[in-house]
Amino acid sequence: PKDQRAFPEASGAPPRPPTQHGPENSPDSLRWPQSLPKALALFDAGYKSLAVMFPVVRTIEDLQRALEILKEEGLERGRDGLKVGMMVEIPINAIEVEQFLEEVDFFSIGTNDLTQSTLAVGREDEALQELFDASNPAVFRQIARVITKAHEQGKKVGFCGQQPSNDPQFAAMLVEAGIDEIGVAPDAYAPTVRAVH
Repeated sequence: PKDQRAFPEASGAPPRPPTQHGPENSPDSLRWPQSLPKALALFDAGYKSLAVMFPVVRTIEDLQRALEILKEEGLERGRDGLKVGMMVEIPINAIEVEQFLEEVDFFSIGTNDLTQSTLAVGREDEALQELFDASNPAVFRQIARVITKAHEQGKKVGFCGQQPSNDPQFAAMLVEAGIDEIGVAPDAYAPTVRAVH
């Protein structure tokens, strides 16, 4: 078996027939991520330990249907090391986290969307920018809840968003809450490391 690697495209895989599950045939929350054809090609080429992550999962039924579609396409959670995760971007993901945990292997918290959907403040709304803050207790309690519940089941949680790069103290809050992975901009790496240590 080949190791998981990041390639702009996969070679050596026979072309797949067109899928009936494209964006034109799916509800918005079930539209394929753009990377899915690449994942299918890598899988066909023999690469193992792949991971597929779904964005904007509004209901547990949406997630279950998405998993069914994956299976129909030959990508079954757990087979040949395939892991399936989802973004935590809307409050229902935190409120009903136990249900979602039954169907996925990991979470990635999309802080910009979670903040926007919790506080009803658009990230581009200049008049309300001072209110757009992922450290707001209403937002951060959701983040902490997701981390706690995931860890109770031995599953990891990553963090996707700009705030740890802009605010090292926020990164420290995430570490204290138990986050497993944080992505930061290269120029913010040193101050972020100092803040979390």
